[in-house]
Amino acid sequence: MKRFFFGPVLSRRLGFSLGIDILPDKKTCTFDCLYCEIGKTRRVTSPKTRSPFLIENKKNFELQLRNILSQDILIDTLTFAGYSGEATLNSELNTFLNITKSVRSDLHKENIPISILTNSSTINFPEIRKILMNFDNIVAKLDVGNQASFMKVNRPHFLVPQISDIINGLKQLREELDKNRLVIQTLLFSENNDRKNIDSLIEAYNIINPNKIQLYSIARPPAYAVKKIDGLQLEQIKKNMQDVLKTNIKIETY
Repeated sequence: MKRFFFGPVLSRRLGFSLGIDILPDKKTCTFDCLYCEIGKTRRVTSPKTRSPFLIENKKNFELQLRNILSQDILIDTLTFAGYSGEATLNSELNTFLNITKSVRSDLHKENIPISILTNSSTINFPEIRKILMNFDNIVAKLDVGNQASFMKVNRPHFLVPQISDIINGLKQLREELDKNRLVIQTLLFSENNDRKNIDSLIEAYNIINPNKIQLYSIARPPAYAVKKIDGLQLEQIKKNMQDVLKTNIKIETY
């Protein structure tokens, strides 16, 4: 039996988060990020993949969620985290989202937002943006602002769009949203905290104009031999970014 939920775990960025994973146990991701905390991606997946992962177990999903939310447990957010990879590769993402909304409503837990973490690799597909707009919060990855850093850090499938196209896709999503719900999540570490990448990230943030930027570094053992940067470095990068960003975008460090 597939276990769809993990936690609640105390997330640095989301508070007490009940993780929701609707992917197979085998890692299914469009990236092979150097820093990934769940290990190397043995076979990188195309961003065009749309598979009805685990839809045959949707009743089990509903029963598990109903049982969890019926308990007196502190939960700050319900998070489609794609622990095993990129959640938007599941063609039934919207089905699982609707089940989650229905259970939340039945149990009068509407105060708990439903969030999604995405690596942004599918953001250029209109059908994906349409689904993402149904979430209360969208936390989208953007670790780099130029193509050379993208290839080095995120190691994407060859069909993943250029980073410039992903940035424009995030800009389009921001413009399509009816509320302030887009957070850009940037992980900085030994391989992408150089001046060229920081400058290109600032340029990307100015294009996207997200509601919030979250800067953080490695917290768990990474897939490859790379190193975290410390809090002082993060704070200095934050200050440098705030000095040159065109708009008053809130930046948080973790």
